[in-house]
Amino acid sequence: FSASIDSLGFLSTTLLINKFILFVPSAITFVMIILIGSFIGLFLSQFLYSIFMQTGLGFAKSIKTITFLPILFYSIYLGLNLLGLSDELITFLFKILAVAVVIIAIIPTSIGTISLITEIVYHFKIKSAFIKGDKISSKNIDGVIREIKLFNVELISHSGRTIVPNKKFFNNVITK
Repeated sequence: FSASIDSLGFLSTTLLINKFILFVPSAITFVMIILIGSFIGLFLSQFLYSIFMQTGLGFAKSIKTITFLPILFYSIYLGLNLLGLSDELITFLFKILAVAVVIIAIIPTSIGTISLITEIVYHFKIKSAFIKGDKISSKNIDGVIREIKLFNVELISHSGRTIVPNKKFFNNVITK
């Protein structure tokens, strides 16, 4: 195809078509790197999110974001390098991306930090009011305190072991 165009005197068109044809595999690889990086980032962030949610931590969403974004950024960096972009251009694009992420992520991260501090405050309030072995009851929770942890209270109840986040434990009307 390019030989026939070249014979008509369209050398610049031939060079452009050749560059485009050579660019397509790199572009496809770029997209695949981003997709694979996103998949790995989502998997790891969801895994950590579920672990932190099981412990009742209020900042689990922040952990999810903090895990996903670096993996995504590294994937984008690898893909842009593969495309042959200059380091200056990649740096410029990442500065724009970083500013956007900071603006978008600062509010949820702040809320996550406040939630973490709140959980720790609840821990100390619970520790001052209850001890291991106390029998407690409320509308939704009945049992004996097995352990008061930093982010949750572990109870032994008629249904087995129950983990109650500090905030939920503290905010329920609990009687000894």
